[in-house]
Amino acid sequence: MMAALTVLVLLQGNALLSAWANNLGSLALLTEWQAVAEDPVPPRCQERVANPGGTSLVEESLALNPENQRAWLNVGRMEWLQGQCEAAIRAWRQAVELEPHDAIARLNLTLAVHSIDHSDDNISTYGDIGIASYCYGKGLQLQQAELIDNAITWYELSMRIAPTRPATEALVEYYLGHQQTANAISAWQQLADATPEDDSDHWWALAQAADLSGDWDTALEAYERGTQVERAPFSFYMEMGHLQQKRGQYEAALNWYQRASEADPKSAVPAHGQGILYWELKDYARAQEIFLKARAQNPKNPFTWQYLSLCAHELGNLPEAIERLEQAIVLCSEELTCSKEPRQWVLMLGDWYLEAGRCEDAVGVYEQALAWQPSEQTLIERLATARECFADGKR
Repeated sequence: MMAALTVLVLLQGNALLSAWANNLGSLALLTEWQAVAEDPVPPRCQERVANPGGTSLVEESLALNPENQRAWLNVGRMEWLQGQCEAAIRAWRQAVELEPHDAIARLNLTLAVHSIDHSDDNISTYGDIGIASYCYGKGLQLQQAELIDNAITWYELSMRIAPTRPATEALVEYYLGHQQTANAISAWQQLADATPEDDSDHWWALAQAADLSGDWDTALEAYERGTQVERAPFSFYMEMGHLQQKRGQYEAALNWYQRASEADPKSAVPAHGQGILYWELKDYARAQEIFLKARAQNPKNPFTWQYLSLCAHELGNLPEAIERLEQAIVLCSEELTCSKEPRQWVLMLGDWYLEAGRCEDAVGVYEQALAWQPSEQTLIERLATARECFADGKR
């Protein structure tokens, strides 16, 4: 063994011995550092380990070669585990200076700076789009695990480093779901400020912010500017259709939906938008005709089935309405974006069962709905009515 080391020293000198010692130190640090990396919140500077494993090996590595970038990376980790925040940052800064493109060193440094200094200037000095994407991915992972508050922390950190559309959309969905419209507008504005005018995301963000602010003229203008730089403007056409529909400009809305359909002939989304427009105009026959077209293009969209059920009900075809709503509920249970609707639809289905004299079926769905909302008085009364109907002999 010693003879082999002697040969290595003669051939490569201290640099190779330094790398060897640091690799052993990395293995000794592995378990303790993984606990930090797997924390669901951005790393906080606090003492975790009094004497991290591998300390002497990493120190020996640096003594042999002070330019060993990977050793400086490990020094930062050791200092961080001991709660020595400034020392960790100095070590990671040295690692970045030795290898500016090392994504791991930049990530460690960015998260460390974030934990002790919430200055956006310092964050952006070392953070970049790659690190922002990492933070967004961490948030997405936590959101899928239903750790929503932790996910939001990572999304917000991603935005502070480098605003991106995926992180913005994730935050806006959360903000709007919690009645934080001002925060949603601010997030879109932050993305707009961070992207150049030749990037369609700039105009999309401006339009979204204006729309949420109620400034529909500005929103429309921004969407139109976006179509000039976006190679596939389908989403812009759809949003302009929605906006014109909200303004009551139905002919203009239909025009944009048609433009969207021409941009992507295979998509059922434009037909769905047209169907909703005619539904709002109470032209149920025309709405049904268009929703049937949308269903032919995408038979697994639960919302299309739900609107078809409403059309059938308004047109006096109760059995068809029930059948379509049942299918909507089945599809909704399989659709992740359909999480809020089943309770409302099940309640509506119970009402229609009762209307059709199918009292036993009404009892079943009302009981299911009551399990979700056990103290809902209106639901309790409906269930009582359905049970009376069933007791009277109606099946």
